[in-house]
Amino acid sequence: MRYCKHTQWLGLAMNDKDIFLQSTNRLCTVLEDLPELDKQSPSLFVFIGNRSKAMAIKELAKSFSLLPRYGRDPSCQSQHDDESSWRDKTELNSRQANREIHLHIHALSAFSSRPVLLAEGDLSSLDKLRRALATKKCHETASRQLNSRTPTTLTLSKSADKIYFRLLSPFTNVFCFFADDVRKFRLIVQRLALWLDLGQPSTLPKSTCPKVLIVTERREDVSANNESDLRVFKQMLSEETTMDVLEQFSDIRLLSLAACKTNLSNKARYQELFEQLLNFSDQVQEAKVNTRTLFSAYYFAAFFHYALNHIAATSVEPFNFIATSRIENLIARNLQNHLVDFLYNIKTPQKLLEFAIPVIASSFLLDSYPLDMHCKLIIIPKH
Repeated sequence: MRYCKHTQWLGLAMNDKDIFLQSTNRLCTVLEDLPELDKQSPSLFVFIGNRSKAMAIKELAKSFSLLPRYGRDPSCQSQHDDESSWRDKTELNSRQANREIHLHIHALSAFSSRPVLLAEGDLSSLDKLRRALATKKCHETASRQLNSRTPTTLTLSKSADKIYFRLLSPFTNVFCFFADDVRKFRLIVQRLALWLDLGQPSTLPKSTCPKVLIVTERREDVSANNESDLRVFKQMLSEETTMDVLEQFSDIRLLSLAACKTNLSNKARYQELFEQLLNFSDQVQEAKVNTRTLFSAYYFAAFFHYALNHIAATSVEPFNFIATSRIENLIARNLQNHLVDFLYNIKTPQKLLEFAIPVIASSFLLDSYPLDMHCKLIIIPKH
């Protein structure tokens, strides 16, 4: 596989009081190296946190991802003394300051029917962001002003919520929060409550909504009590918002990982996490199969390109996958007149049922699925 060393995918930048959504061609760079773009259907996991999140990303995408940018964890020092990549401390610190979203792939899944994409970001300190994504010759970067046509002034925090929830949610199978990185449950609860207030992000069925996994680290001398902790979390969420969480998320679970100080290897620790993520993702994938909304890598990238334009233009309207699929194949303005003329010549109920309705239905289907439709989408939009 061919990858530049930069994993930046999305980011926010300010110019005076205007906020811009920036995107690189990272998604296309990753997907274009898959062996069967028209048959493989990606699963996207979004990791949110700091040190613990970075260690998980490093383990799951270690074949080509940059190393954690949050500094060495003393409790895990012995496991990483032989890692030469800590030399890039300066670059990693600047990457943290940008509050970017980075994208990786789980290399072992790249040849499967479900390649796993791993996005990572951080919810804290967003109002400190002032810098744009660095422009690199090895990848392209595009910039879109957020809500340039509305009088409402967006804050950086609200803009970040739009990116995480309204943009990424329709494409995400699992949001994975690392509670020990963000002051346990309180910040996660507040963020989810704010996301729920943003309204429906897309027109996809509720059954395909992403799941939420909250990862904690248990102390060596304390046994895990995920059910009790989950009840506490849900109680805190109910006190923060009256919105039904199941309107936008299909489930919330909690996973307690073994402490880093134990003799358990990182590979074993994060294998438990990855298996839980895959289990969650399988449920979302099945719902998408049942609702005919499981997209191949071609369509995943194409829809995301249009979703970027949509999120820059509006903060209210949900992203409409059906309308977007017609952008390159617009419905004829005089379609209604054609249908009226056609039906005017149908004189009996029998002809309506046996002839007219099947002809109209089949013409709609043929128009929606033209010959060689996959070939027409080989050139994936870059941003």
